[in-house]
Amino acid sequence: MLNELTEEGADTFWFLTNWEFDLGLIGLAEYEERYEVLQWLSKRDPNTGGGPSDDPRGDSKGAADSPRSEERVERSEEEAVRKEAAGAGTQQPSAAAQQSDENPPLQLIPHGLRERWCFTKNDADSYPSVPHGHLNDKNNSWPKLNPYSGRAFAAKDSEDTKYRLQRWEMIRLWNSREFRRHALETIVWYQETYPYYEFPVPTPRRLPRWRRR
Repeated sequence: MLNELTEEGADTFWFLTNWEFDLGLIGLAEYEERYEVLQWLSKRDPNTGGGPSDDPRGDSKGAADSPRSEERVERSEEEAVRKEAAGAGTQQPSAAAQQSDENPPLQLIPHGLRERWCFTKNDADSYPSVPHGHLNDKNNSWPKLNPYSGRAFAAKDSEDTKYRLQRWEMIRLWNSREFRRHALETIVWYQETYPYYEFPVPTPRRLPRWRRR
């Protein structure tokens, strides 16, 4: 179980990825990388499923420290739309947003990872993903963990590769029923609380549904 991603883990990973893409929370470059990561995590053959050469994120000591150029362009374009939408929405927050201040944040700290990552459901920040983890404490602004790519960021668009999740950590995380439930609840909460973040994605989805190799 440790070395193999379950069907439930893979399905939830891909379902949430499509949900975020449809909401406009991630761009095509992030969507494509998640697809590649999912293919990598889903390999059944232990002889080819975990080697560094198979990692689609690249060498953790080299080029992977900076995002791909097309992703940087997409994020800059989306950020402009996001700010405009957020400005319109902050004047009349949704009922869910008003109620969120009355309820304590719901936090999950997954077990079995090398570092202590805290995932909080009532988190207004969508960067680098929904959900995302904060190192050691939910009040620490950085680094933040994207559980879909396993990348951790020390600042916006600046990956800190020493915190990058290993393949076995990502499999353990997505095989956790508790984490999958938390992730689903988080994106539902986010969509209901910040409906004004919905905006059209300029490039339609073009990847097929993943298949286990």
